[in-house]
Amino acid sequence: MKYLVDLTRLADQLETAGHDAVHAASRSLHAAPDEAVLDVARAEGRVLVSADSDVGTILAASRATRPSVLHLRDTTGRRVAQLAQRISAALPSIEEALTSGSPVVIEPTLIRIRPLPIL
Repeated sequence: MKYLVDLTRLADQLETAGHDAVHAASRSLHAAPDEAVLDVARAEGRVLVSADSDVGTILAASRATRPSVLHLRDTTGRRVAQLAQRISAALPSIEEALTSGSPVVIEPTLIRIRPLPIL
């Protein structure tokens, strides 16, 4: 699975763990609107990894079927390694949803999955 990550240093941590992960800044998206970030993730077949809750709203409004989004909640004060571990631990239960097109919300004690398009 390929990831486009908009969280500083998390892309490096995921790549070190063996994932195909690139930071949004490497695609010149550091100041881009969320729609542009979603467009790049869609075009490159990547799952967008973000802490920004607006991307789910954009997906719902556009009735998009791609890209999948991995939304990390409760990231304040968390170390990058903790966030990467949270993703790695959740992957077995969310990989199919991410492959088929879904926003997935990962909270410290809860995972929520919603298939796309959001109606």
